[in-house]
Amino acid sequence: MYEKEKNYQEAIKWYKKAVDKDFIFALNELAYLYAKRGEKLDEAISLINRALERQPQNACFIDTYAYILYKQGKYEEALAGFQKANELNKNNPEIKNHLGDTYLKLANKTEARKHWEEALKIIKDNDKLKKEIQDKLAGLKIHGPDTK
Repeated sequence: MYEKEKNYQEAIKWYKKAVDKDFIFALNELAYLYAKRGEKLDEAISLINRALERQPQNACFIDTYAYILYKQGKYEEALAGFQKANELNKNNPEIKNHLGDTYLKLANKTEARKHWEEALKIIKDNDKLKKEIQDKLAGLKIHGPDTK
């Protein structure tokens, strides 16, 4: 709730309370929030590793781990994580969006487009994500032909 209202400090406070009580999903949520904001990435890795120790095949946790690597500029490592998350959950538009972003960073516009288009096909009730991806696809058309 606080995160949707952009009250990040309050969201962090509540996530930390839940983490202190060892709620596994709070580990993921706090790690992802830090990654989205590009802050405390070392702490975010520590949090998500704790979650992955308990649920190593959780696609959302793997996605968060890969997203932190992405935010650290480790695109090849992030790609491997996003691919694994996508294998585990092929119907998650966020994972496909992250794959598209990573392929773009790796100068592979063809794969970026493919994953963004796949994400658009499966988005249900997230107009914000839909618009974000549509804008990325429009940007690809403006910036010229594929490089790979």
